[in-house]
Amino acid sequence: MYLLADGYDVEDVCNIVGISRRMINLWINVYNEDGLNGLLIKKYPGSIPKITEEIRNELVQLVQTPPREVGLDFSSWNTKSLQVWLKVVYNIEVTKPRIFQILKEEGFSWKKGEHKYVLANEKEQKKFKRRVRKIIKNLKPNQIVLFQDECSVKQHPTLTHMWMKKGTVKQIPTYGNHKKNEFLDQ
Repeated sequence: MYLLADGYDVEDVCNIVGISRRMINLWINVYNEDGLNGLLIKKYPGSIPKITEEIRNELVQLVQTPPREVGLDFSSWNTKSLQVWLKVVYNIEVTKPRIFQILKEEGFSWKKGEHKYVLANEKEQKKFKRRVRKIIKNLKPNQIVLFQDECSVKQHPTLTHMWMKKGTVKQIPTYGNHKKNEFLDQ
């Protein structure tokens, strides 16, 4: 505006300042309407946030609740499942990176849980062993027992990444252990 007031034409100002003619003309119009205050850089409020504080709090509570407890057919929340939940429940579309950012801001981390060994009931184990021994002892001559040796069975649930509060680790109950159970020899 100073250069224009000093007598330069718009084309010269464009070349000196390195701004397009269109932009210089826009500034001239703003200056003519609002003066120097119209040319001040304004801070705009931005868009209205899609996730209100109430929805954010509900999201935090939801992530700490196993999905199966709320009637869903999967075991842990991820950004995709939370994205779908927000669309279905609140009809809002939020990107997965934004959900990730919100959960990070709320003190969550994305990591694997660990197995928590649940002690088996030893009385029930002994009872089962007695029943099997009794069945084998009382076999008739034309009956057989099928037995498989060295059978491997996956005893632990698969650990996957899930959201959990920083400083905590979710423990996934498992009844497996790494001991051999040769109950027929006891």
